[in-house]
Amino acid sequence: MRRARDGAYKLLYVSPERLWSSRLRQALADIEISAVAVDEAHCISQWGHSFRPEYRTIAQAVRELSPRSRPPVLAVTATGTSDVTADIIESLGMGTAPAIVELDPNRAELRYYVEDCDSLDERDIAIMRIAETFRRRPMIVYVPSRATAARLSELLRLDGHTARPYHGGMSSAQRVHTEEAFRSGEIDIVVGTNAFGLGIDKPDVEVVVHLEMPASVESYVQEVGRAVRGAGNGKGPSVGYCILLRTPGDCGVHESFVRDAAPHLEIVKQHWQSLVIASQQMDGPAALKGFSGSRSAGQDRDRDHLELAAHLLAEQGCLERVEDIIEEGIVRVLPGAARCLDADGRHDWVSAASDARWIACFAQAVCA
Repeated sequence: MRRARDGAYKLLYVSPERLWSSRLRQALADIEISAVAVDEAHCISQWGHSFRPEYRTIAQAVRELSPRSRPPVLAVTATGTSDVTADIIESLGMGTAPAIVELDPNRAELRYYVEDCDSLDERDIAIMRIAETFRRRPMIVYVPSRATAARLSELLRLDGHTARPYHGGMSSAQRVHTEEAFRSGEIDIVVGTNAFGLGIDKPDVEVVVHLEMPASVESYVQEVGRAVRGAGNGKGPSVGYCILLRTPGDCGVHESFVRDAAPHLEIVKQHWQSLVIASQQMDGPAALKGFSGSRSAGQDRDRDHLELAAHLLAEQGCLERVEDIIEEGIVRVLPGAARCLDADGRHDWVSAASDARWIACFAQAVCA
């Protein structure tokens, strides 16, 4: 941060969560921000309504980091549908008529194939056959779960392939090591969940396999788009193969994700009550991290639900996000909002009409 303040760096990469770090804000206090670029901007719409609500507060953070003049903002994505584009423009406060540049997402060098499998065992046989056909050539295999990533990568290793798993349950060091090993050619196959791929620009990936239908067409375009990126300038193969292995129960995982994506109304009420009490006890802002503990595998969903509840409460004018130590999640109950809690510990504003409004918010968050 000191070198950035001294002008040694012209470009800073930060996550949306880091924008709320008090240390970063102090370091940037005397620096003029000349421009802001949001890469993978579809995440504002894809993740901002659910487990990473800080994507929806980028505009607010930029205003506070640069209070004297608003810097120009660029948002870039490979999968900006009309609805997603409108959501990005609104969330980033880009005005009513921003310049929009659209390119054709079709890539003639990609070949698409779909193979129906009657069972998971048949699907395993199919992926082993594909891996053998493209042995020693870079391949990404997308799987629906962490357990499948671990199991299938081990199966491929037993068959003599250099393969590693990749998923959100691995440590940061493990994920970085796998990314670097794949980039350098130390391993040929990454078996990963959709956590793999952002920032991976390897020109010679010849095959992208999906072991299940992706959650959306946009997700599929993002993921198969990692194949043969060097074809246009002669780096790597000239043709890439995108193979979808489809089974009858493919939609089950996505349906469960939709069901679990947003907390039930009663859970929001419990979080609101806890935040109000904590704010009163501390006579000031409360840290979301203190309510959910460490992010172990069994607590991920509770943590995500708490963050989403806080985000929706902020949208309703009950809370506001304030700068904090990174990932603490400091929020302040706004003056007067605490009166929403009645003497019996219930929320007197949760009438039938309020219930409908909350349910509509959650439906929008889940379906965005």
